[in-house]
Amino acid sequence: MKRTLIVLIVIAITCASAGAAPKQQVNAIRPGLFELGLYLGEPTGLSAKYWINRKNAIEGIAAWAFSKGFLVVSADY
Repeated sequence: MKRTLIVLIVIAITCASAGAAPKQQVNAIRPGLFELGLYLGEPTGLSAKYWINRKNAIEGIAAWAFSKGFLVVSADY
């Protein structure tokens, strides 16, 4: 029951956020734009994204897994 509730909440948040951004914000991505955010869950930490151009970005995550006691570092292009 608990797992089903969590899945339904995640689906509801995803569906709500999918239509939340107006079409004009798609053009707000510009080269040199830097974004900083939170990485929630297990592990928990910070995420950062740097837009190289309108289609490509570099994203990095540094997070700490409290239950197991280790650091997670990840990067994506």
